[in-house]
Amino acid sequence: MTPHPAHAARFLLSHLPSWTIPVTLAACLATPLSPGVTRAQAQGHLLSRSYPGARVPDPLEFLQPGNPVQEKKMRLSLAMLRVPAVDFAKALEQDHEAGSLSWHRWLLQANAAGKLVLVEGFRAEAEPHEAFKSGYQRPQHYIRQGESSQLWSRIMQENAPQLNPEIWDRMLDNLDQSPVGSIATGEMTLEPDQGGVEIKLNVNCAALPVKRPSPAWVHPHFPAPKLLFPTWEFQGHLLAPLSEPFLVGAQMEPLATAGETDNETSPAHVWVLFGKLTLSPDVAERTGDAPPLETVAGAWQAWSLDLPAQAAQAWLRARRSDADDGPRLRQWLAKAQPGGEIRLRSVMSGSSALGKSSRLTKNNDLFIRSVVKWNDSTGFEPTHNDRIFRPCVAEDDEFSRRYELKLQTSGMVLPPGGGTPWQLALVGHSQPSAPLVWRRWKHAMEGTEQDEGNLELADAPYREEEGFSLETLSAFPPGKAVLLSTTQKGERMLATFARVMEGTPPGQAPQPPTTEPPQAPAVRDPFSPDSGPAEAPPHLHTTIWQIDTPLDWMAKALALGPDQAGSLATQLLDATQLLDATQQGKATVVAMNTRRQISDNAAPSRWNATQPVNFYGGPYVNTAPHAKGIYFNMRHLEQVAAGAKERLDVTVDAQSGLAVVNAELIAIGTPSWRHWGIWQPSVSGTNVSNSGINRPAFPTGLLHLSAKLPPGQPQVVAVTSAPDATTPGATRSRLRWWVIGVNFENHAPPARPSDTPAPARSSLVQAVILPLPKSETIPSDSQALAERLLAEAAAGSRAVLDVSTVLRLGTRDYTGAIHAGTDYYFTNGRTHPYTEDQAALINAPAVMPPDSEYDDQINLQNRIVGTRLEVTEEKWTLTRDLAPPQVVTDTFQDVRYEFPWQEEETTKRTAVSVQRPIFQVITKEEHLPTAGSPIVVRLNDEIVVVVRVGGS
Repeated sequence: MTPHPAHAARFLLSHLPSWTIPVTLAACLATPLSPGVTRAQAQGHLLSRSYPGARVPDPLEFLQPGNPVQEKKMRLSLAMLRVPAVDFAKALEQDHEAGSLSWHRWLLQANAAGKLVLVEGFRAEAEPHEAFKSGYQRPQHYIRQGESSQLWSRIMQENAPQLNPEIWDRMLDNLDQSPVGSIATGEMTLEPDQGGVEIKLNVNCAALPVKRPSPAWVHPHFPAPKLLFPTWEFQGHLLAPLSEPFLVGAQMEPLATAGETDNETSPAHVWVLFGKLTLSPDVAERTGDAPPLETVAGAWQAWSLDLPAQAAQAWLRARRSDADDGPRLRQWLAKAQPGGEIRLRSVMSGSSALGKSSRLTKNNDLFIRSVVKWNDSTGFEPTHNDRIFRPCVAEDDEFSRRYELKLQTSGMVLPPGGGTPWQLALVGHSQPSAPLVWRRWKHAMEGTEQDEGNLELADAPYREEEGFSLETLSAFPPGKAVLLSTTQKGERMLATFARVMEGTPPGQAPQPPTTEPPQAPAVRDPFSPDSGPAEAPPHLHTTIWQIDTPLDWMAKALALGPDQAGSLATQLLDATQLLDATQQGKATVVAMNTRRQISDNAAPSRWNATQPVNFYGGPYVNTAPHAKGIYFNMRHLEQVAAGAKERLDVTVDAQSGLAVVNAELIAIGTPSWRHWGIWQPSVSGTNVSNSGINRPAFPTGLLHLSAKLPPGQPQVVAVTSAPDATTPGATRSRLRWWVIGVNFENHAPPARPSDTPAPARSSLVQAVILPLPKSETIPSDSQALAERLLAEAAAGSRAVLDVSTVLRLGTRDYTGAIHAGTDYYFTNGRTHPYTEDQAALINAPAVMPPDSEYDDQINLQNRIVGTRLEVTEEKWTLTRDLAPPQVVTDTFQDVRYEFPWQEEETTKRTAVSVQRPIFQVITKEEHLPTAGSPIVVRLNDEIVVVVRVGGS
């Protein structure tokens, strides 16, 4: 089978191997090549791999001066090197003082040890203020997954030795493209008064794509693989030394090299960009008398370490300042090794000339990122092919996985007590939470994930945020590593440190002696030359704990008052340190997340620690009854970011000294999966267990609150029954406590607890669900009954079915909410208008109405099964599932066969059975009772809710 000759020729010309494409580097590079350097070497490792037999490039070639620099010009030589991440991370940390680390010496040593591989190289010459460009990129053509599958379907339908030329025309017309190769652009400016050269630089290094087969659509005439495109990018500005090699930027390798798997959740190598300047003699004469720089004047650095949570919890709880952050980073980094107890997750660095951005770039941004992107299916459908039952892509989208360090500097501020100014910046930091994991998806109700030709998809983000990410406004002391954030997941914790480097300042000429008394040097804000830096707002370190306890803590929960929020938080944290796991009352830290930020309500911190969970179905699934079973059309991929999301506004009340916190907190746990049966009873071998669709159930907690918290003393802000994904709506076996602590960085802790300011006008709203038979009536004044029921519950003589508590510390009049339950995804096969709200579906009867019809677009829904307590200034609203959802089966008769598709309706009919849940939900809303006067409200014949308000 061969394609039509004319169209085959067009296809081959557009898909020639890269080594057959002429590369005219002379037209792309700003300067001639150095003697002995081949074009393959100059363009670097990525492109030289396309030249069979090309010798391995020298990673330190950029250090050689090469040909003489043309008159009036400066030469910038850049080299992208691939370095073991742990080795580079330790070397970067050692550069903790300006000029303390010679990158020249380190490069020579690392190269001698065989630890450097050239990824890409650039050389460019330009006059001052003249734009330069080095390198080139070419388009890499490829077939999108959607087009590839449709093309496969047409080939299968024709089933002929020579294909219709229209197939080739359409394929060529629909080829997509992505750049491959590398480009460096920018401009240079000689700064003789500062002893260096200002460089505005943009680097885009797009590696050759990694090819992954698409087993669902194996083309008989040519390969059509899935292409993963790795890209490394840098955008910034720097003040570079005149003669010494300098570090421009470093970011994790976009994708592990072929044959090398990811180390836990990150590649084992980092791509590091180094540079070196060479000046023409006439330009060198203009450097003046200022001492030359020895290193770049300023850089941002970040490290992320994965370590046992217990190794950090006690230190974090006792931490009151950043004094021990640098030694702690050094200690953990020294023990880091692949597969060890402490592992390096990422290392990032980007040079930045502090205070120079206003002249070099349109904004103050610096970013350095590496990303892998690819196109993939987000929905599929049957092919309508009579011969092969295989899915075809209905929709596709772009997926990605990235590491990123992004900063927007906004000036200098004075630290508490004065001294050397700190750099103020809006910091964005992100990295993946897990390696790429490829899953197979069955393409028919009766299929399995192991069936031949199934679709393969990576658990990776395509719409929602994924991974560990932080955006926060913070101030950084120069040359000092500080803890930026921590994230606990299970028994592991990710700790991220950051550091800003001022670099080597120009040396000062000796001054003649004087009899005048010495004066403190004037501090100048580079962004506001006419005035000094302002004093920094309070610098805060906020910690959020989620702590689970057994039910024997229930008495403490029922007696909780606003004045006990601090002491109970201390008891909880002390209990988490108990080593005896069998000791009754032990508390377990489920999550412990911290972040560093400036007190500023205009710049809330946004923090995510999530991992995508992909599953097909979306809002509906098209089913196609067939004589052999039910094929189906997964028109939409759905994605939930499991983990934690937090948004915090934190300011400091000037009068009381309390930290004012506005928080939106989301915790989504690892899902359990439930099989929903969809089958034809008349088809032999199909039944509820072997035909259908899997849907997730996520344990979920949502908390929205406002509070005024005393510094240095964590406070309980909420308590509820812990959600359970495996048995949604069931009686809970644990309590989940939410605790928030705010420390004022670099402020001494109070000498005595009494010195800590206490929130005023605090209140608490609690809803406790208890059994109470209908035979026991509730009086109009139910306070006495409420107090008796709470006392019995605290004593253990009356069961507590559920409890939800929100503390309003420092206020009595804000809107708050706490939701605890399971985000439950389910099916519903009955027809319904699309305008029907979810309440109608949730409250549907167990027995279908006689006029119910089968909907081949089976509706897929989800809702939180559990308890929701919402509090306003005057009212409380409680929504609760009274029992776990019960599953029933709807069987629809007289359903038309849908697959294979036919023009005319047939008279042949079948029956289809679909499972769906039945919910028992109740909602109550009333005015808040008076503080100290709890009330009892009946929910049904068997249970009541006791609502109490506490205040101080």
